[in-house]
Amino acid sequence: MHRPSLRVILLSLLLVMSLVLVLMPARDDRPERVVVDCGGASGLCGYVLHRSKTEVIPQRYERAMPFSEGLAAVLVDGRFGYIDLNGEMVLEPRFDLAGAFEHGLAEVLMGEHTGVINRKGEVVVAPKFARSIPFTEDVVLVREGEWADSRAPAKAVLKRDALLSGNMGLYRTGEYQEEGWITKPHFTFSFFAHAGEGYGLIWAQVSNTRGALFGLMRADGSWQVEPAYTMVQRLNAGRAVVRMGPWPSKERYRAAGTKLHLMAGYAGAVDENGVLVVPTEYESLSYFHTGGYGLVQRGEQYGFLDRSGRLLGGKYFDEVERPTYRRPPRGRINGVWYDLESTDEPTTSVAQSRMTKVTHELVPASASIDTAGSRREGPPSSSLDCPGGGKIFRSGEFWGFKDPSGEETIAATYPAMNCFYGERAWVPIESRQRWCQIGSDGALLEQSECRAEHYPFTAPQHVPERFDPDPYTNSVLWTRAFLEHGEDNRKRPPRVIGKGSDGSRVEISIRCRSGSRCD
Repeated sequence: MHRPSLRVILLSLLLVMSLVLVLMPARDDRPERVVVDCGGASGLCGYVLHRSKTEVIPQRYERAMPFSEGLAAVLVDGRFGYIDLNGEMVLEPRFDLAGAFEHGLAEVLMGEHTGVINRKGEVVVAPKFARSIPFTEDVVLVREGEWADSRAPAKAVLKRDALLSGNMGLYRTGEYQEEGWITKPHFTFSFFAHAGEGYGLIWAQVSNTRGALFGLMRADGSWQVEPAYTMVQRLNAGRAVVRMGPWPSKERYRAAGTKLHLMAGYAGAVDENGVLVVPTEYESLSYFHTGGYGLVQRGEQYGFLDRSGRLLGGKYFDEVERPTYRRPPRGRINGVWYDLESTDEPTTSVAQSRMTKVTHELVPASASIDTAGSRREGPPSSSLDCPGGGKIFRSGEFWGFKDPSGEETIAATYPAMNCFYGERAWVPIESRQRWCQIGSDGALLEQSECRAEHYPFTAPQHVPERFDPDPYTNSVLWTRAFLEHGEDNRKRPPRVIGKGSDGSRVEISIRCRSGSRCD
């Protein structure tokens, strides 16, 4: 009988080990975020690790804010102070309301006005403004007047992203120089970059002036880009969408309705320096985070642009799917789906504002197999899949939950259901006409709040599509539509509806696709 040689055995073991390493899920070595955790019999707040839910700081605060730059505002005996990641109180409670630190500064409310402190707790902008939002290490965005909120200070939030409209200006802190105005307070601002990106640039237009255009202002009050745009957005994947062209008259504005965006000039995009890299020649343009691709619309068809403005594949599509970290953009023409795959390696050119040069070609998308075993075109739905591998399932007209092994842990007794997050899931309780939370064992969490309505997804400045005038019933029907679309028993997904920054009606269909988060 022939025996395999030692060399063959070693090579076989090496091959098996290689396959195991390839098939093993990628290890996430990123440190866990510390997040707020409130509840328990006392209703107090503390902090836990985001993924493991391990307690980091005990629940001992009346209210707790997220950590930012290593510090978090907490409410103790009716006043806010700041703690570090060890739970040590580093700035004693003495503020009526406290905001997050950014660029080493934080907005605080003292009495009827806001000011700014540094990490030592020193006041660098005296409390005399309605808002005092840190912008750079020594410049603040301020609005004159008194702070106002319908909620009591202990329940309010000093949001950085609050609307920056109407008579605001750039103000110099007093930490390194004399405190005072950089610009007059007659601007409307719109953030150019998301929090933490620190570009030191901001969109600005003169307030209360019809026809005023947006330009890109530096922290010293000078213009990086002179005012030229009727509409601007934030940087997204290194590109900010802008619109150039005259706004219509009030009469045409009212008559335009959902087609207003076709009248108010054309859209393009600028890079992180404000340089126009995608010409303003599109009716509609939006940028995604994933891959840095932009979606453009031409009539009833759609196309993708790369960061340099090139139309991927040179084609427009009847329907498109957003790119994900696992696959490229995808489009459908005459019932056939195509992946827009790269045909060469991406290269970066610093001289061209870091525009990625990538050429693309159309490649037919792989047909997927649904649960019944039949093949169908396009990407499969997966809105029933939950974090951690669990899955929402239906039995008749009711929904339940199965764990990653497929074991039924929550019986199908609810008219709708959301996924578990932090061992809690929202379910509608028909007897109460309220959404309440259940634990992983299916027991109702009596200590948690119940809500008149709850949705699995929300979008800023958008409201869910209306199926019924009653808030509770509508949220149940909307969630059912989302789940039914996930099991391919409903062709059209539910939508959220809002108003675009150009005045147009914006409808977003909420889908979940294989290997991606929900749109």
